[in-house]
Amino acid sequence: MTLPVNFNKNLSIQSSRKNNISISYFRGEELEQIFDYTKNKILNNRNHEALYRRYYFLMKALLHTGARIEEIVPYHRDEYVDKKGIHKEITSPGLRPIDINLDIGTVTLPTLKKKTMNGKLPQRVLPISQDFKNEYMSYAMAMHIDIKSKNPLFPITRKAVNKFMGKMQSELGFGIHPHKFRHTFAVTAVLSGVPLNVLQEWMAHSSIFITSVYTQITGIDTTRYMGQMDYQNL
Repeated sequence: MTLPVNFNKNLSIQSSRKNNISISYFRGEELEQIFDYTKNKILNNRNHEALYRRYYFLMKALLHTGARIEEIVPYHRDEYVDKKGIHKEITSPGLRPIDINLDIGTVTLPTLKKKTMNGKLPQRVLPISQDFKNEYMSYAMAMHIDIKSKNPLFPITRKAVNKFMGKMQSELGFGIHPHKFRHTFAVTAVLSGVPLNVLQEWMAHSSIFITSVYTQITGIDTTRYMGQMDYQNL
């Protein structure tokens, strides 16, 4: 999926609840700058090469899966109370090598904002693109990762990710934060013709209304969809 260059990257959409829903996502040239910036960090910082490789693939994972940052990095929340009223913790290792199945082309992600089961996050399975497979194989080889490992693929904190992206934002001069990759994934899916119900599953939205805000992108010509209408197949 490729982002076009002739659409508004910052949307403010009026919902039926009269709330303003703001969606900010990356243009194609901004993504190029982000990944070129990180590649230069990898090449010019030998002592921290592994760290920058980790950030590079983490951003690729966010972009290609639409995952929330808390679904990618190790997660801990001290808010779970079981049926007996006993206080418990919710933890997740985030994305692990074993969660990426190269043979069938899927990735299994923990899913936030869904009801937990015995303190464990539910999971969802997404298909992955060949580009994502290639990026993962390159990363696994460079970092000597066992693809069957159950250890976190990104043993870093959200705070560290925010710090890295904040510094990159200052140097590149445009807004960069983890959730913006999720919006970019969703907008690109809509522009690529992914059905709304499929995108809802991929994004793990509780309501299709939440997913539908991505369809309200200004400047989209819907004529091509009308041309695809075929009443002979009814």
